[in-house]
Amino acid sequence: MSVRVQSAPRRLWPVLGAAAFTAALAVGQPWPAAADDETSPTRSQVQRAQDSARDAASQVGMVKAQLVMAGARLEETSLAAAKAVEAWNGARYRVAEARRAATSAQRTADGASADVARLRETVATTTVRSYESGGSLSSLGVLLQGRSTTALLDQMNAYYSVTGALQSDLGGYESAEAVAAVLQDQSDSALDEQRAAADEAVAARAAAEQAVAAAESAVTSINAQRDALIRRLAALQDISVQLATQRQDALEQQAAREAAREAAREAAREAAREAARRDADSQPPTRRQPQLQPQPDPQQRPDPQPDPQPVPPSEPEPVPPPPPAPSPPAQQHGRAAVIAFAEEQLGEPYVWGAAGPDAWDCSGLTMRAWGAAGVSLPHWSVAQYYATTPISAAQLQRGDLLFWSENGSPGSIYHVALYLGGGQMIQAPRPGRGVEIVSMYYWTPPDLFTRV
Repeated sequence: MSVRVQSAPRRLWPVLGAAAFTAALAVGQPWPAAADDETSPTRSQVQRAQDSARDAASQVGMVKAQLVMAGARLEETSLAAAKAVEAWNGARYRVAEARRAATSAQRTADGASADVARLRETVATTTVRSYESGGSLSSLGVLLQGRSTTALLDQMNAYYSVTGALQSDLGGYESAEAVAAVLQDQSDSALDEQRAAADEAVAARAAAEQAVAAAESAVTSINAQRDALIRRLAALQDISVQLATQRQDALEQQAAREAAREAAREAAREAAREAARRDADSQPPTRRQPQLQPQPDPQQRPDPQPDPQPVPPSEPEPVPPPPPAPSPPAQQHGRAAVIAFAEEQLGEPYVWGAAGPDAWDCSGLTMRAWGAAGVSLPHWSVAQYYATTPISAAQLQRGDLLFWSENGSPGSIYHVALYLGGGQMIQAPRPGRGVEIVSMYYWTPPDLFTRV
């Protein structure tokens, strides 16, 4: 007679296994041999491997953080160089303006001095005539000469006429001399201002040289540090240096794109808030609703009133005028020439104070680009702002100028670029990077905008 054995439920298998193991030990049955102790990692080896993995992961994180910090240092030194270079451009601009003012003032003073010299000759001639007329007016001379009374009167009239002319000439001479002295003082002051501006330009040039040298040194050292960090990262991740470089470049580009998108979103939100404020300001004031007059008591007859005079129809409230439009934009073909010129310079190096033909700084590029369309701009970002018409970010068109400032005031502008449309711009950014097309939000977003 066969006996049917029912299998144990699955949840009891671990318990049964443990029981079988115990039974085998009890009866001395052989158990399958464990792996060779020489090939199995010990607990300490496993712990060391885990510690090593954690340490490698920590080092990878540290290397990535150091790469970020290196990029931040590079941007910081580049920003300092940009500010110093534009300060020097501003100093050069002020020297040129002071030189023109001094030249004009000296020309005016020279003209006044020439007037004084001419009037001096006139006074001298009139003085001689006065002495000649007055020398024969003594009564003794008249009696001795036996002249008539009529002749005496004629001579006296001539004398007084010459004397009046002399007084008039003297007055004109004294006035001209006073004016010439004032104009010469102004010319001297203008010359002093020119010298002071030249001294400031020398100091600004020295500061720019130092800042640019620091930026160029930072570019070299930080790029070397970046290469070393990427090699270390490749070793920690057990990948090739080329792959690690590609990964790091992709990460940095992705971070820049994310930052640019967030900056663009914030700019759009700010533009929407500004538009809402403008709409609220342009709304006409609300009219007060007419209040209903109480009806008279039906038992009381009001006194008859004269027929009301016809009320003329109310004039509609004037629509508030739209905000003034910016200055008329240049012709589209002119803007196309501006952008085409700038794009021809792509890849050419940044050199401080340069305005072509094959090296550029930020304001030098925008100056020459608009020069290609026949528009003259100064070689200084602050002066370019004041030479153009301010607009809002919502009004941007191709060819407009984008500015970066320290505190939102035009006087603190330190960078300028050319807007291409679609959130893109072309710029000469900093030492170590040539003329490029990037998102206008890839860095700190611009805060001032103008139309040429």
